[in-house]
Amino acid sequence: NELSPRAMSSLQGKNQIILEFVLISGKATAECQIKLLQDSSILLTIPKILQNLERRKNARFATHEDKTAYLHIPSIQIASNLQCIPLTGQYTKYKSILSVADISSGGLCVISHFPFAHTSLKRGATDEHSLLFLPMQQPIPLKIEIAWSKLVKEATNQEEYKPFYTFRYGVIYQTADERGINSIKRFIQQLNES
Repeated sequence: NELSPRAMSSLQGKNQIILEFVLISGKATAECQIKLLQDSSILLTIPKILQNLERRKNARFATHEDKTAYLHIPSIQIASNLQCIPLTGQYTKYKSILSVADISSGGLCVISHFPFAHTSLKRGATDEHSLLFLPMQQPIPLKIEIAWSKLVKEATNQEEYKPFYTFRYGVIYQTADERGINSIKRFIQQLNES
C-alpha cells in the first residue's frame, strides 16, 4: 500500500523510524533505518532487535489436536427460537462448551464458531459455575470473568473456500481450588514439553 502525503511529509528529514505492532496480548516494536523515501513508498533496513512489550503476566501455551481442552460456561444463554446447527434437538446441551485455544496460569482464550455466545459473553461478565475440562483429569470448577472478546477472520489456504469467522474470548480465573491450579500447571507443562 502507498503512504499518505501527510505520512510522507512527516518522514522527510528523518533517518530512522520505530515500527509498532499492536497485538491482542501486548505489542512489539522495532527500530529501523530509512534507506529510501521516494514517491509514496519507503524502504527500511531489517531491524536488528524486536522488542516485545508484553502486557500479560503469564506466558500462554496453545492447545493442539492431541492435547485439547474445553470450558463449560453454563450462563451462556441463547434465544429459545434460535435453531441452527449444532443447536437443534439433542445437541442444545452443548451450546455452553467452548474450545480452549490457549491457556496460562492466569486465564485462557476460548473459541466459538457461533454468534449466539457473543450475546452472553460480554467484557466483565462472570460465571461462578464454569468447568474446565483437561485431558485425563477430573473437571476443574472455576469462577471466571470475561476480559475481552474479538471477532477473528480466519484464513483458509484453499482458494475455493470463503474465509470464516470465529469469536474469541479472553477468560480470567477469578477463583480455583488448589487441585485445579495444580492440574492447570501440569497441563501447561505437558503443552510446553510437546
